[in-house]
Amino acid sequence: MAETAVAVSYFEAYARLPRKAQRKADEFLRKFEQDSTATAIHLEPIKRAVDRQLRSARIGDDYRMILRAPEEGDIFLVLWADHHDEAYRWAATKQTAVHPATGSLQIFDVTEATEAVTTAPEEVAAAWAAPASEPVPAQEPSAATPATLAIDESDGLFSAHSDDDIFIAGVPRALLPSVRALASDAELDRLLPYLPPEAAEVLTALAAGIGLDEALEEVLGRPAQPAVALALPAIDIPDVPAALERETTQRQFKLVDEGLDLDAALRHPLDVWRVFLHPRQRRLAYARTKGPTRVLGGAGTGKTVVALHRAAFLVREVFTKPDDKVLFTTFTVNLAQDLRTQLAKLLEPDALARVEVVNIDAWASTYLRQRGVAVRPAFEKEQKPHFDAAYEVYGQDGVPADFYRAEWRDVIQEQGLHTEDEYVGAVRKSRGVPLGRADRRRLWPVFAAYRDNLEHAGLLEPLDILRKARAELEVAGGEPRYRS
Repeated sequence: MAETAVAVSYFEAYARLPRKAQRKADEFLRKFEQDSTATAIHLEPIKRAVDRQLRSARIGDDYRMILRAPEEGDIFLVLWADHHDEAYRWAATKQTAVHPATGSLQIFDVTEATEAVTTAPEEVAAAWAAPASEPVPAQEPSAATPATLAIDESDGLFSAHSDDDIFIAGVPRALLPSVRALASDAELDRLLPYLPPEAAEVLTALAAGIGLDEALEEVLGRPAQPAVALALPAIDIPDVPAALERETTQRQFKLVDEGLDLDAALRHPLDVWRVFLHPRQRRLAYARTKGPTRVLGGAGTGKTVVALHRAAFLVREVFTKPDDKVLFTTFTVNLAQDLRTQLAKLLEPDALARVEVVNIDAWASTYLRQRGVAVRPAFEKEQKPHFDAAYEVYGQDGVPADFYRAEWRDVIQEQGLHTEDEYVGAVRKSRGVPLGRADRRRLWPVFAAYRDNLEHAGLLEPLDILRKARAELEVAGGEPRYRS
């Protein structure tokens, strides 16, 4: 019985199909998975395609799906879907293979890579800006001959690295000339979209001056093994099942099995984060750890995607009892609502019901009310009049209100100080203006009065609500409300 593995490129193509063609594509894949040898299944070889294993399948009168038939075994790769002519044009120059050095299943296009290197940026911009020309009659698809590359290895971006180094980095041998032709970071940036993603990351690291072993350790999880890699033939018999198990492959291909509901995934084809993870994201999301784990990264590095997959993994694989609950918190209300929506795309309703997604301030307030502790949060709008009133009475001449507010925020609240003596003995790093013990005692009455004003109004700053909730949790003891 044939199996299928779907490529991330198929999701991209599927999202652009008309709804009718999408339904035809879904219907074809269901039939194909049930019986790939049925008389209704017709896979046609693609003439003149570079990759001789590529096949086309009819999905309606005007659309075609592109698959790759196995050289051995029974796993078919679902790669693309498009209008008839465009589908064949896409397939003509694509190649799919297991890289002998990395073991990753890759899809690449020598023609597109060569054009990216040989075409000047201004030519690309002019082509996009030019008015649409008359339609060109469709021609029989064929593999285009790549432009000739002018290679000066003595002055190339990777002149310090051998062809073997670049091959070990995950670059297919067919793309070595394109990489060798690079002379600048700008040219590398143009080529990166046409490289297998793991190769693109390693080359980016090499261009930044990082050593090959370190780059491979970071991207592939292992250092270079030249003696082993170079002993492999340039054309290896592809072991696709083994390649599909590797993390580097799973950011590009996903085997359709009990772990992937393809129909559900294709309902949101642009949300590829639900199916395809970067290897580092996968390791973090599916790690079996004891105790808390801290994940650091700048904006846009995929921390939220890791958290979503982590929550799904915990309720599916780790805490599986009906009463096992997972708490998923964030600092903003809007993000909590968005996370609930995104998590619903990953989890079945019964599993989703065991994940509580909530803004941390809202959770703390709700918990305290359940414990009989009435609290009202004082946000900036509520804080200001009470702080101004305290400053009006106790503020020192020559000390502006903004200084008091910064001292409150960055020292007293940051460190959870509650008494004058605690403030006098506190460390004030990065505050700029040094304050002696006497200075701090003169400032303290404003802070004490502000806190009293809030208390009399029945208000607490959000950070104090969190502290009070923590104190109540420590007093309550007993069984934890959540498994994670």
